[in-house]
Amino acid sequence: VALMVFAYRPAVEMPGEPLSVGPIEHDAFLSTRLHTPLAARPTIAQSIQIVGEVREVLRTESSPSDPIFVWGLAADFYIDPGRPMATRFVYCTVVAGIIPHTYGRPVEGSWEMLASDWKAHPPKVVIDTSPSGLEGFDRRFEPTTFGATAELMRDYELVRTIDRGSTPYFRIYRRVTRTADGP
Repeated sequence: VALMVFAYRPAVEMPGEPLSVGPIEHDAFLSTRLHTPLAARPTIAQSIQIVGEVREVLRTESSPSDPIFVWGLAADFYIDPGRPMATRFVYCTVVAGIIPHTYGRPVEGSWEMLASDWKAHPPKVVIDTSPSGLEGFDRRFEPTTFGATAELMRDYELVRTIDRGSTPYFRIYRRVTRTADGP
């Protein structure tokens, strides 16, 4: 029951506001992922490199006031660079249906909430964690092809793929302004 209450509860912070949790002793990304197979987890050295590359892209592609969106389970990317959240969803499990009690179905109304938040606070940068497979977010959930996010992502272009060795791990997109003639 507690899991269901948590899953339906909106994030404490509102879209467009920085996520504030107080001092952080370590990156959540570096911590153990219970549902990610051990072989799929990056080493500490790889994690440090990946986090550093994401931080670099966020610094070059956005300013501190620009909302960002993390598709997956890597909320520490809202906290570390101090970027506001574009939506109420700190984690996207409710929207993607990656929670036990939904049996693979998104929670009713979550897509509408995501789209409404996105339109009110369009993210400057989108971090896609689906190539990593962390916590069940895998290539089946790529935001450019999955559900309502495919429509939301049409105004975004890939700016960087963060690799783990020779395998794509995260993809980072930035919002582009389109005209009637193209980008």
